[in-house]
Amino acid sequence: MMGLVLVNYLVKYLVNLIIGSPALI
Repeated sequence: MMGLVLVNYLVKYLVNLIIGSPALI
């Protein structure tokens, strides 16, 4: 379960980098 949480966090981080809005983290 921890693995899924980590992947979800990484996905959100990458999406924020692509969009360019770090405030969403």
